[in-house]
Parts: sequence; C-alpha cells; structure tokens
Amino acid sequence: MGHEREVTKPDKEWMAIRLKLLNHPAKSPQSRGRHQKRSITMKRFIPLTLLVFVSLFPASIFGRDFDTDIKKWTVVKPPDKTNKDYYNFFQRANFSNDHWVVARSDGKLSARHLRDGESTERLLPNFDTTAQLQDRKATASQCLKVEGGWIAAYNEGEFGSAIYWFSMDGKKKKKLSEHQINAFLCEGDRIFAVEGLAHLSTSHGSMIEIVKENGIWMVKEFLPLPSSAEAIARIATGEYAIVTSDSLLRVNLKREILMLIPNANWRGLYPNSIEVDDGYIYIGMRQFVARCRISKSVETYEFLLPDKSWLNTKMTP
Repeated sequence: MGHEREVTKPDKEWMAIRLKLLNHPAKSPQSRGRHQKRSITMKRFIPLTLLVFVSLFPASIFGRDFDTDIKKWTVVKPPDKTNKDYYNFFQRANFSNDHWVVARSDGKLSARHLRDGESTERLLPNFDTTAQLQDRKATASQCLKVEGGWIAAYNEGEFGSAIYWFSMDGKKKKKLSEHQINAFLCEGDRIFAVEGLAHLSTSHGSMIEIVKENGIWMVKEFLPLPSSAEAIARIATGEYAIVTSDSLLRVNLKREILMLIPNANWRGLYPNSIEVDDGYIYIGMRQFVARCRISKSVETYEFLLPDKSWLNTKMTP
C-alpha cells in the first residue's frame, strides 16, 4: 500500500480528534438526534503563541477546576428506571453545555473539557480543502496524510458528507465516496474509518477501509454496523471497541461483532471519543464520560464526572 508510517497513530493525537457532535445544540425530546451544524470561528484567529501559552496552564486557568485524571472521577448513578426523575435526569444531561473528550496525552489517559461549539485542533493540510457536498460547499473536517497526498473527510451532518483524495500540494483531487467519516484508525499498513449519521429517529453506520489498488485510492465497506459509528479505539491488534450513537461494540478484523452495550442511554449525549485503558473502555460525550469493563459478554456501564457539582440541573438549554 505505501502510506507513510507517521499516520499509524492518528487516534492518539489530540489534534486528530473529530468532534462532529459538539456542533449540535441540546435537543428537545421531539428533535433529539437532529444534526444542526454549528461552528466556532473565533479560534481561527487565535495566534499560535497564545495556543502554546494556554497549553502550559492547568485546566482551571480558563474555566472551572477539574482533575484531568478520569480514574479519580466520581461515579454518578442515574435514578432507577421506576423513578419519575429517570427521564428528567437524561433530559438535563442532554441540555448540558459541557462536553468531555477522552484521549491519551504523553501515554496517559486524560479528559479535556469543551463547551458547546468548541473543537480541538485538527491535522489539516496547508491548502484550501473546500469541496462541493450534496447540499453545500465545505472544508474538510479531518484529514489523514498518506503516500503522495491526503485523504480528506467531510462531515456536515444531514447536509452532506464526502471523502476526497488530494495530491500533496492540493492541486489535484478526486472524490472517493459520500461516507460520513467520524474517526480514522490505522492498523499496520491498513487504513480504517468509522462512519455514519444519527438523524431524527434513524441511525446508520459502518466500518470502512480506504485502500490503494493499482495506484488508485478507493473506499470499501469493511463491516456494516447497527447504528452510526462515532469513534473507535484499539483493544488489541486487530480488535477494536466502537461506540455508536446508541451502543458499544467489540469488533475484529474477522468481521465479527459483539454487542457489549445495547440500547445505551447516551443517544442524546452524542459520543465523540473513545479510549481503552487498564481493562476499561472510556467514552467521551456530552455531560459525562462513560466507563465499561472490557469483556466478551454484555456489560453494564457507569457515568463519571470530576464531581457531582458538574451535573446539569436545568431543564432548559
């Protein structure tokens, strides 16, 4: 295949995280799941020196104080399903403006806090990636550097999506498909991605492979999934955890799927990231980080917060 070795660990870099679902405001019960594009433009004007300056300070300097070590966080238990406040608990979580992203920093699992509309830095080429989608023009949401060029993913929710190949200088491009990539993952010389869309009452997705055959890049569906795949993490070589809009899956390169958590309560919380650490799977989303033990059978999960003061108590956005 021949793509550069440096792209084999994009899922371990903060700037490669795609926070597509952070662009969606809290939803009412009637409209939950609708993807409405919301972007933040201020950050494109922030000088690099300021970004470096910000990174040198603890999480408390520009917001509330919290410990980035998720393992020290507090377990938050929802009310019992028979409790009348059970529905309200998740409705309040849906209205939260807090989003948690899980990732590795210097090999250590940690959490990053974002507010509605914010996103992390992304690895993008230095040329204009604007391309025509189904309903609008857009720039790439994330890119992967490959041999002789870039794979660019576009994800505008229900307003359009695509995958393009660009030459290294951006002067040549070719549309590969209309898949809606949410995250890349490389395994050796193979490039995978998870994709999909959860919109209104529908959710669909798959694991795809991006291959180069006879000098031509193309996209192949590797494994259809039961719902929109939002993020992927490696459990072991050839074995992965995938969080979807409403479930947690364990899959492998033999194309086997094991449902670890069906019908998860995070449908309205928009999972955005996933990591595996010390026998557990951690999932970043609106309001909470979810934690589940790695297993080969159906598992339970729990919600985590730095402390209970982070719980949203308002029933309005």
